[in-house]
Amino acid sequence: MKISVVSEDPRGSRVPKPTHDLRPSVDDENFPCLPRQPVLSYALVSKPWKDKASIFWRDAAVKQGRISGFLRFLELPLEIREQVFEDAMRAGGHLDRRVDVWEFQNCFTSVEWTAWLPAVCWASKKTRIEAAPVYIRNVHWVIRRIEANRYFTQFLETIPDDKGILAAQHMCFTSFHWFPGIEKCGKNSDIELMSRTTGLTRLLMTFHMEKLTKRAPEDSDQYYMPKSVQELVDFYGLQGITRARNVEHIHFDGIIGSNFEVNCSGSLKDRMRDLIEWIKEEFRRTLKKEIETELTWRSYMYGYTSYSMY
Repeated sequence: MKISVVSEDPRGSRVPKPTHDLRPSVDDENFPCLPRQPVLSYALVSKPWKDKASIFWRDAAVKQGRISGFLRFLELPLEIREQVFEDAMRAGGHLDRRVDVWEFQNCFTSVEWTAWLPAVCWASKKTRIEAAPVYIRNVHWVIRRIEANRYFTQFLETIPDDKGILAAQHMCFTSFHWFPGIEKCGKNSDIELMSRTTGLTRLLMTFHMEKLTKRAPEDSDQYYMPKSVQELVDFYGLQGITRARNVEHIHFDGIIGSNFEVNCSGSLKDRMRDLIEWIKEEFRRTLKKEIETELTWRSYMYGYTSYSMY
């Protein structure tokens, strides 16, 4: 059999150039024109930017006579919008937690747009007005300084129609016992805040044993003696606590001071229980209602001490 030798095709030695990274030519075939004019292309030269933005938003939301997007949400009843806000905040882990006002007030933000607000409140001013009360009533507010009291009051006042004031339901006054006294200050700012927030239902007040005592007479065997209930009521201005007429539960957070407990001529724990009974009786007398009370004792620890309000 005859064998013929064929020379190698010279084209086989060439390495084919990949085509996937080649830039297509700029022509109508590769870059066809849009099928219609863009919605936002008509002349807006003579209108200020605020009007331009409103037109952009309107054209994007209204298509062929049908309303879509955020406009549709604004048409829902307020109760449904509030439920949507609450579900969004709960999914983000913003609700049912303690917020220490003092930790946030030193952030470089205004009182109106304070740092503790969830992201949904920052969508717009209108959204903030509707969503902030939802957040306020689902958070336990810790007020532990006079500055925090003032800051929180200012924040509540930024929401129109007293919606912020009425929304607060859970407040913890962890420095209530440090009040210098009615005779010195004229009024108790913590009591004033309680009375303004008429939606308040659950309340925590901290008392250190030291604040329940006074110097015993020189002929006494002990250095301290318990203050009378009336002395405590007058010192803290507790007569005004019944102005928080919707309160249902008060937790008294007692702090044990072993030095005061040992060197006192009477039982400070019993005196605290007497004070609680006076407060309960005051609610019965003025409002004809019963309130639930709880008294717990803990050892003193410097700085923030965690506690359970419920």
